[in-house]
Amino acid sequence: AVTDIKGKKIRFVEFGDNKDIYIPRVKWLSDSKNLSYQLQSRDQKTLTLKTYNLKKRRQKTLLVEKSSHWLNLHKDLTFLSDNKTFIWASERDGYKHLYHYNLKGELISQLTKGEWVVDSLTRVDEKNAWVYFTGRADTPLERHLYKVPLSGKSPENVQRITKRNGFHSINFSRTSESYIDSFSNTKTPKQVSLHSANGEHITWLAENKVTPEHPVAPYYNDLVMPEFGSLKSDDGKADLYYKLYKPKNMQPGKKYPVIVRVYGGPHAQLVTNKWQGADITQYMLQQGYIVYQLDNRGSNYRGTAFEFPIY
Repeated sequence: AVTDIKGKKIRFVEFGDNKDIYIPRVKWLSDSKNLSYQLQSRDQKTLTLKTYNLKKRRQKTLLVEKSSHWLNLHKDLTFLSDNKTFIWASERDGYKHLYHYNLKGELISQLTKGEWVVDSLTRVDEKNAWVYFTGRADTPLERHLYKVPLSGKSPENVQRITKRNGFHSINFSRTSESYIDSFSNTKTPKQVSLHSANGEHITWLAENKVTPEHPVAPYYNDLVMPEFGSLKSDDGKADLYYKLYKPKNMQPGKKYPVIVRVYGGPHAQLVTNKWQGADITQYMLQQGYIVYQLDNRGSNYRGTAFEFPIY
């Protein structure tokens, strides 16, 4: 239902005879005269993006996504200020990528392409015609900020902006001129900094450097950093990434108990170049255990062929 705050009028949007559906996402277009909403089937194999014109009380289907297994929901939908086009994310080619559509539901261009996934649509700089996003174009183990032209002329040639290896969470300014970067890796606790849109460092907001006064300083040298590696799946089609933690001062020839830590479901990832700190893993290392973490098929950020085997 859509409510007029001043007149307190309530308008109900009819979704048809099938009531056994989900309404997972609702979003206004930039003109505030049209409303977009997504309808997902009960089996989660069909997702329909629609718009509703408040004045004409008319619905329109922009696109329909289908999957033989399930469709992962996302928040990567941006309507441009021209009220003519929008950016949408889809896994239709096996990897989550960005697509540019007009409001007739016609595909203008695929903006990103390759055997890697987009994490999230971060910002659309309409003035300079750039699309910013976070993703895994370099490695599934790290998240970086990238940009591609809005023209869609080079979907496979994305430009990486963040420089330091690790995990970046990005918050762009409204003007698209700068962004806040929350960064960490296995050796660096989270740091927050301000950057220009091209990645140039402007200033620290929270350097969080491990100085003698830092809360983690008394324990930092006792933390065990992981060894990264990969195994081939039994069919030889996939690389399975792992992190291996070994207790300090291991004795040659001595056998050690091993804790194998996995998560067998979707939407999770354990093996990343991200700060973990003094967690349960470090405690078990101190008790003399080896800790082995593996992201099996079914875990996130590797594409549908990697994720769907758990279906």
